[in-house]
Amino acid sequence: TPLGDTYAIQINNVISYSRNPILIAGSLQDSIISNVINHNPQTTPVVYQSGRQNVKNCLIVNTLTAGK
Repeated sequence: TPLGDTYAIQINNVISYSRNPILIAGSLQDSIISNVINHNPQTTPVVYQSGRQNVKNCLIVNTLTAGK
C-alpha cells in the first residue's frame, strides 16, 4: 500500500504468543506502537513484512521478547 495509506494508529499493551505479534504488512505512518511483550522466541515483537522503508514517523518503544 502507498506510504500514508494507514496512519494515526495507536497500539499499546499487547501480550502475544502468536507467530507475528504486531505485523505491519503494508505501510504505516504517524503512529505509535508501545508496550509489546512477545512470548514467541522465534520472532520479533514487530514484524515488517513490507520492509522498514514503508514505515515513516512511527514511535516504536518498550517492545521485548520474553523467554529468550
